[in-house]
Amino acid sequence: MLHAILNGKAGALPADVSAGDSWRRVYRRAEDLLTATVFERLAYLNGPTLWAILVSTFRSGALPPRRVADLLEIEFWPLWQEAATALGQAVEPDVVLTLSIGDPAQRIVLIVECKAGGGLQYADQWAREWLSFQAETTVTGQPDEVWLLAVGGLPDSAQRTVARFTDDIRTRWNTEVRALAAEWTDLARALDEIDTTSLLEARIVRDLKLALGYRNVRPMSDLVADAGRYALSDTSAITLQVAPAGAKARPSTATPAFSPMRGLARKAKHYALSEASRQILKPVRTS
Repeated sequence: MLHAILNGKAGALPADVSAGDSWRRVYRRAEDLLTATVFERLAYLNGPTLWAILVSTFRSGALPPRRVADLLEIEFWPLWQEAATALGQAVEPDVVLTLSIGDPAQRIVLIVECKAGGGLQYADQWAREWLSFQAETTVTGQPDEVWLLAVGGLPDSAQRTVARFTDDIRTRWNTEVRALAAEWTDLARALDEIDTTSLLEARIVRDLKLALGYRNVRPMSDLVADAGRYALSDTSAITLQVAPAGAKARPSTATPAFSPMRGLARKAKHYALSEASRQILKPVRTS
């Protein structure tokens, strides 16, 4: 949050914040505070770990895995004015990351636009940021690769949002934008999956998870796979079966020789369960 304060962003609170609201709610609703808190901590990670998180967050395959990566620079809310006359305004992206990736090294710039607290991404903002960057780099020099990364506030799925916005920008602005999109939950999932290389990185990742405030929810298919290690009643086993639509569930032939049912019940909070499934996860009484 330091950069939000230094850049005069900490005071830009959501309009629906009222006197007496908790700082927790204010923070979660304040886009700039969330952006600064998350990306400040991402910048503390080793280059390869940071790059791996980005690759996992934006799962389109456009960002290839690399073992060699260094964060050269991170800027919060830089003011780009070179194209202000043509665009009618200066542009201020949320975060700009400059990295050296691979061997031989390539200089890659990531322009990050974040939305939170109900804010939505929109194509014209992407176009202005892209064109402003192009104007700025006529002075500083073009990198080897540029991407615009949209985090949060997607009006549709990531793939459809990118396809629709880039097509709209191509038509209205006559320019090609290389963009990727993800929700904050995608970043939370990537953090949950990352293998950290040190205790220091593990602490940073832990703080990032707390900052995002998302509990990792695993797909129901994972719970079905785990269920074999527990003593389930036939009713519970049938409820947890994954079967084609219209197919009849078959009774379980498993014997109660594994971990007690209460172990599975404790783990249930990590899964996306219906209320009916939660109610049926009761310990099996053994004689």
